Amino acid sequence: MYVEPLMTKTKNLSTVEDKTNAQRLVFSYLKDKYAVKELFTEVGEKIANRQGGYTRILKLGNRVGDAAEVCYIELVDYNAGMLAAPKAAEEKKKTRRSRSKKAADEAVEAQPAAE
Repeated sequence: MYVEPLMTKTKNLSTVEDKTNAQRLVFSYLKDKYAVKELFTEVGEKIANRQGGYTRILKLGNRVGDAAEVCYIELVDYNAGMLAAPKAAEEKKKTRRSRSKKAADEAVEAQPAAE
């Protein structure tokens, strides 16, 4: 209810006057010029083709001290590195100490035979 309308204001700005007005409206909510700049440059480009539903809310449970509900809010399809991270983790399962069998065989062949 708070973030989605602000993100909608970053899309489809045809003139400079529209963009300036939208930036001023968003700044009146956020009060941080760096956040507004990032929202209109990076985030606005990535959500330009999306019809809605820019955020995902993941409920984490209750906080220990006062049992308040805690959640994590993230942008949908924004962090491409996070989406590709599980594949990279699966590919690299080797430890530093292990040697491939081929490398071990080549090392044995390279040593001169002691007679």
